[in-house]
Amino acid sequence: MIFRESEAAGTAASDARGGCGHMTGRSYVSEGSRPAGSRLSMAAVNTLEPGASIGVHAHDADEEVYLVLSGSGEYTDSDGRAYPVGAGDFTLTRQGESHGLRNTGAEPLTFAAVIVTDRP
Repeated sequence: MIFRESEAAGTAASDARGGCGHMTGRSYVSEGSRPAGSRLSMAAVNTLEPGASIGVHAHDADEEVYLVLSGSGEYTDSDGRAYPVGAGDFTLTRQGESHGLRNTGAEPLTFAAVIVTDRP
């Protein structure tokens, strides 16, 4: 199965998950367009503008990964500590954990995000 960028829906959000600032992106898969029988519930490429963030939020029934494509920021893990991240870094938030992401750089922070649920 292939999800093409040309078919991905454009997205925009302010103060995502209680964060601050502006985020734009391309949504390849969303809860409403989820492939039948798949545990994949979200796949997107998002960009946080400098200073923008996704607030710390929980993943009670799913897991999420981020792959930082460009830019630099801070990833907040379930332990409440912020860790520096940059291009090529990969994060995992397991079911029952929480996380957040903030762009600390002068350039946009672009990352791929994928959420998988515990059942189709």
